[in-house]
Amino acid sequence: MTIIKQKVLFISGSPRKGNTEYTIRKLYDSFSGSRDIICLREYRIDYCNGCMACKKTSVCTIKDDMDAINQRVLNSDILIIGSPNYFDNVPGMLKTFIDRTNPLYHTKSLKGKKVVFIVFGGGRVKHSERVASGPLAHFAETHGMDVIGSFCFKALEVGETANNPQFQSDVDEILGLVSSAK
Repeated sequence: MTIIKQKVLFISGSPRKGNTEYTIRKLYDSFSGSRDIICLREYRIDYCNGCMACKKTSVCTIKDDMDAINQRVLNSDILIIGSPNYFDNVPGMLKTFIDRTNPLYHTKSLKGKKVVFIVFGGGRVKHSERVASGPLAHFAETHGMDVIGSFCFKALEVGETANNPQFQSDVDEILGLVSSAK
C-alpha cells in the first residue's frame, strides 16, 4: 500500500483575527503533514480590473502579493478555506482572492485539487451553509476542484468557537477527512 503525502494549504479569508482564523490556525497546528498557511488579511491583494490579459498570457498584470499566493495554491494538493458569513456571502477580501485566481482558471491548473470549506456565522447555520453551497462551491466547480468537505459553525463573538465543546470533535473530523484524502 502506497501512502500519498499531501500538502495542505490552510487559508483564512477573514478580515479580523476571530473564529475563522482561530480555527484555521488550530487545524494548521494540529496537522502533522506537509502544510502551509495564508491569512489573506496579512497580504496586499488588489481588485481584479477585468482586463483579461491573463486569458492570453496566463499571468496577471497586477503586481501585488497575489502571484506569490497563487504559486502557493498551485504547490498544494488540498485547500482548506475558512470564511466568515457576510450577508450570506464571503467577505470582500476572500471574493477578491477568488477573482484573482482567474489566471489559474485559464490554465485549468486547479482541476482535481481537493478543497474543504469552513464557514462561520452568527446567525443560523443554514445561512452559513448558503455560503458553502453558493459562492464557495461555485469557485470550486468553476476551477474543477473536488469539494471533499464542508463545515458550518454558529459563532459570532471572538473566542466563541474555542469555548464550544463540540469544536474539538469537529476539528478532529476535518483533520481525519484531509488525512484520508487521496
